[in-house]
Amino acid sequence: LCSAVTARDFAVDNPYLFKTKTDVVTILSTHKAAHLIPHTCSCAHSMFKRKTQGHCGRCSQCIDRRFAITAAGLLAYDSEADYVSDVFVGPRKEGPEKNMAVDYARHGIELWRRSESELATLFNAELTRAVRYEPKRSEAAERLISMHKRHGETVFRVLQQKIVEHAAKLVEGTVDDTSMLALVIGKKHLEYQSQ
Repeated sequence: LCSAVTARDFAVDNPYLFKTKTDVVTILSTHKAAHLIPHTCSCAHSMFKRKTQGHCGRCSQCIDRRFAITAAGLLAYDSEADYVSDVFVGPRKEGPEKNMAVDYARHGIELWRRSESELATLFNAELTRAVRYEPKRSEAAERLISMHKRHGETVFRVLQQKIVEHAAKLVEGTVDDTSMLALVIGKKHLEYQSQ
């Protein structure tokens, strides 16, 4: 369509196609541009937020952002005050908010646990659709699987890190029962997996 409209060859190049959010955030740091993080917004609900808090902390985009920034070691550039609710220990309402946290953890841990060949088998239909327009389909599929494995490793590592960080509060029982960490500690992500 773009070629037809412009009457010349038009190519779309996405250099981040095979990168996780952590990979992209790390690139910002590598290029000495981490200071730009506070000027970005990832929240799916940003239009309904106050200007002082750009992130809800409960949607999948906020969760993925906070995991990526944590994994990249760049939390100093992503103020907790910018989140209405803390991604890890903030309360979540029944329904979509709790399900989002549980499903994010469940899927990330599943990606971490499974081998690349198991992921290729499990997500064969999705991979086939995702690479159908790639010139080197097998290579693209391998890169997608590798990207998802990196994402799973990030989810597992950050969950471990945050559980250690909040261990005292978790043991004391002062972390909200509906928070992502409490749900993971309570094995809710494993219950959802078997349903």
